[in-house]
Amino acid sequence: MPHVGEVLVIGIDAGGTYTRLCARSNDGTPDLILNGDPANALRQGEARSASVLAELIRGALAQRQKYVLRAIHAGVAGAGSQGVQTNMARRLRRRLQLDQECIVAVSHDGITAIEGAFAGESGLLFIAGTGSGVLARTMDGETGHAGGWGYVIGDEGSGQALGRRGLAAVAHAIDGGPVTALSALLQERFGIADRDALLGAVFDRTWPIQQVAPLVLHTAEAGDLVTAHIVHSEVMALARQAEWLLKRVKNVDPRFAISGGLGKSKYYRKCLHHAVRAVWPESNMKRPQHSGLEGAVRLAVKQVVNGSDDFQ
Repeated sequence: MPHVGEVLVIGIDAGGTYTRLCARSNDGTPDLILNGDPANALRQGEARSASVLAELIRGALAQRQKYVLRAIHAGVAGAGSQGVQTNMARRLRRRLQLDQECIVAVSHDGITAIEGAFAGESGLLFIAGTGSGVLARTMDGETGHAGGWGYVIGDEGSGQALGRRGLAAVAHAIDGGPVTALSALLQERFGIADRDALLGAVFDRTWPIQQVAPLVLHTAEAGDLVTAHIVHSEVMALARQAEWLLKRVKNVDPRFAISGGLGKSKYYRKCLHHAVRAVWPESNMKRPQHSGLEGAVRLAVKQVVNGSDDFQ
C-alpha cells in the first residue's frame, strides 16, 4: 500500500500527431515520460481521445504503484469548449475508476502550452503544430485566444495549412502552373510523382498532410519562390490573429513565443518573428521556458497545492 505523503501527479499533452504523459512524484524520483497515439478531441473524437489518455495513465500507474495519484491535468487539442472538457474528465474518471480525492481536469492544449512557455506569467504564445492558434495571458492572469478553428476553416500557419498549400502547389505545377522544387522532394520522400499518386494521398484520410510542411519549409528556405510565398502568407495570417487578439486582451507583456513542431524550424521562427514585429513592433521573441507537457504537470501540481501542502 502507498505510504502517506507518496504523492503522484500526471500531466498530459495530447495533440493531433502524438500524446505525451509525464508522471511526477513529490519525493524526487525522476519523472516518468510515456508516449501515445494522437488524441485530438475533434478529429479522433472524445471517446477515442479519452481512451488514448486512459491507456497512458494506466501504463504510468503500473510503473508508479507505490504512489497515491492526486491529480491529472490533460491539455487536449480540440477540447476548447467547457462541455468537451467536462465530458472527457468524466470519461477518464469512469474508465480509470478514480476516487473523488483525485482531481481530474481537462483543458485545451493551448492552456498547458502557455502555462509552460511563460512559467505561469504574462505573454503571447503562437501554437504552430499540426493545427494553430494564438493565446495571450495578461499580467492579471486572464487568458484569451484567437484562431484554433481547425483545418477546414482555419489553422493558418500550421503544419496542416503548409502541407495542404504545398500539395496544392504541386498539383498546380502538374497542371502547367508555376514550377516548384517541392515536386521533386515530394516524389523523393513519398513517391508522389503524378496526378494519380497525389489524388491517392489527398483523399486518404489517414495520410498525414502535415508531414509535407517540413518539405515546404526546406524548399522555401532554399529559395523556392512558390513555397516561400506559401510560408510568408501563412505566418502573416497567423500574426494577424495576434493583432486581433491584442485589441481584445490588454495588458500583455510584450513578448511572444512559439510552441509546436513548426517552432523547431529556425526558418519558420524567423518568418513569424518578422510578421509579428510588423503588427506588434514593441514585442520581443523569446524561447518557451518549458514545454506544454511541463505546463500540464505544473497545472496538475497547482491542483494539489490548492488543496494541501503535498507538493510544497
